[in-house]
Amino acid sequence: MSVIIMLFHIMKRNGYGKKITIPSISFTNTILILFLVINIILITLIAWISPPCNWDSMVSNVARIMHWIQNQNLNVFPTNIEAQFYYPPFASIAIMHLQLLSGTDYFSNFVQFFSMLGCLILVSLIAKRFSPSIECQIFSVIICGTIPMLILEASSTQYELVLGFFILCFIYFIDKFTNQPSFAYSFLAGASLGLAVYTKPVAYVYIIPFIVIFIVCMIKEFDFTNIKKSLMFWLTWTLLVPITFLTICLPYFYRNYEYFGNILGDSKGVVTIEFSFPKIITNFFWNLAEHLQFFYPINVGITTHINAIVSNIDTIFSVSPNSFREFMIPALNFSEDNTGNALHLILILLTLAILFIFTIRKKIKNMYMGLYIFGIGFSFILFCMFFNYNVYNIRYQLPLFMITAPLVGYVLSNHFNKKIAYLILIIVLIMSVPWVVLNETKPIISYKSLEPTYPTISKIIGKNISEIIDRNPPEFTQSIFERDRNAQYFNTNRNAKEPFFVLTQYIKEQKYENIGFDIIFNSPYNNEYQLWMLLKNDSGSFPRIEHVNVDNPSKYFQDNSLKDFKPDVIFSAKKGNDEIQIGENVSIDNNTYKKIKGYGNYSLLIPV
Repeated sequence: MSVIIMLFHIMKRNGYGKKITIPSISFTNTILILFLVINIILITLIAWISPPCNWDSMVSNVARIMHWIQNQNLNVFPTNIEAQFYYPPFASIAIMHLQLLSGTDYFSNFVQFFSMLGCLILVSLIAKRFSPSIECQIFSVIICGTIPMLILEASSTQYELVLGFFILCFIYFIDKFTNQPSFAYSFLAGASLGLAVYTKPVAYVYIIPFIVIFIVCMIKEFDFTNIKKSLMFWLTWTLLVPITFLTICLPYFYRNYEYFGNILGDSKGVVTIEFSFPKIITNFFWNLAEHLQFFYPINVGITTHINAIVSNIDTIFSVSPNSFREFMIPALNFSEDNTGNALHLILILLTLAILFIFTIRKKIKNMYMGLYIFGIGFSFILFCMFFNYNVYNIRYQLPLFMITAPLVGYVLSNHFNKKIAYLILIIVLIMSVPWVVLNETKPIISYKSLEPTYPTISKIIGKNISEIIDRNPPEFTQSIFERDRNAQYFNTNRNAKEPFFVLTQYIKEQKYENIGFDIIFNSPYNNEYQLWMLLKNDSGSFPRIEHVNVDNPSKYFQDNSLKDFKPDVIFSAKKGNDEIQIGENVSIDNNTYKKIKGYGNYSLLIPV
């Protein structure tokens, strides 16, 4: 996408790039930018030193890449981890190319990292649409670049930053097309739309509102005095958007229809099937409140009030009290799974309130800004309408925070006293530091070095931090500079480290080449990527690893080579394996296997 954009601009200038002029930037703005650049440099270091290690990556995001490389195709393969075949593949395909080209996973985190850089550029370009002031762009980029979830995900193999990049691309190119219709902008908008959907299904709730805005703008520009000519004009220019979108997504839609009977795939309980006003209101409060991760006991107080509001909603609408479970704001944390964006949420709500007041008073007459705000609000309503609340919603909302950053930058630069605006930006930058250096799975600073602060931290989060630290093996309190890379694969499943090291070492000693993997989806033992990495030999090659005992639709879609697979040993990761004795027989796929070695809930089985 970036290469296409670059080539387009070069061709537009008849082969010559436009002369770059660096705008005059004040000393204060320069310092703020340098602070952000230092953060980005540290994130680059984390992305390089740390391997993929979050739970989603170990289970599906990068684990399925190993099967694609092994099978030399992207076909669905028999797997117990259903997320490996029902999630859209684009981000994983991008990571796979980096792994194939480099022969390692050192570059795997950089798909998200470069997506973050792309998001910052697009936020700046959208902010420029609101105001030509360079400060508006700088403020917007700083607000976006300090979002806690963005900081944590930028050194991971999650998908939200990739998704956010394509959503911002779509918003940007649709606006460019509306003002200056061309096949180039039409193609880029369609490609952005297709790649967003091809990255993550949640893209629909963010994309649909801006499609509606685009249609409204088209109707506004439509010449009803000459319907035929105007219709032909707009159809000619816009037809490339759906064509490009369908070209990218049709294979994915066809695969979903083939396996699940519908083009959208299997939502696995994420998408709601019951639409009700009280549920939307409840989700509205929960999705906002989960970001308010303040100091203890503030979290407890907010949680109590939110549950009281939801309870009243239940009473007013005569909804059964059991319809909604109790809500609890997560403790203040530095995890890429559920860290909150409290300060940014407050700034966004304050921004929207100021823009509303100024619009009512007719101090702001920017039509594009009004449509943009409508798109953001509509997106959040759709999110609350279609997605059931779960602890990962906090992560899925990251694109919404990035989309809103230009508005916050605009208000800070145009409607705030400069000293107050700079003070807010300084606070935001300083507050971002803990999320850069204390990433729970990839800390730059050793947690043991913070031992003198444990009593204070315990009061802040409402938990005994000493107990949390002491429960973990010693190496997991170390910084990424001190940890062994293979050990870091277990940063989010620390209890599995010792069993995996012991059993994979035995497999390598016995020189088994065909490994069966027996697990249950959504169990705490179903991490797969670590198995591949620990069985990698000195030459960089891997043994053959296939899932066995598969019980889902993927078992019916396999080529002949998979049907003939006969494992030399089965690595079984299931609860209850500790109750199977050495030498005891186990039946898997109508074949009999004998347990030869075990470690807790992990066992090695060989055919009898």
